[in-house]
Amino acid sequence: MEARRRAKRSGLSRRELARRLGTSVPQLYRLLDPANTRKSLGQLVGLLHLLDCDVRVVVSPRRAA
Repeated sequence: MEARRRAKRSGLSRRELARRLGTSVPQLYRLLDPANTRKSLGQLVGLLHLLDCDVRVVVSPRRAA
């Protein structure tokens, strides 16, 4: 959701965002779609970086059910 908000505020076209990310416009739309759960983490982090976001990934053990 944050990527979607920032992409809208960036003033850049979808085509320009895709070009800078090195991907296609349809792939960019998939990255920005909150319903799409099969995103490439690398591309999503790249997009967030392009949109001036810091990204932290935290790995922790699962809690017992």
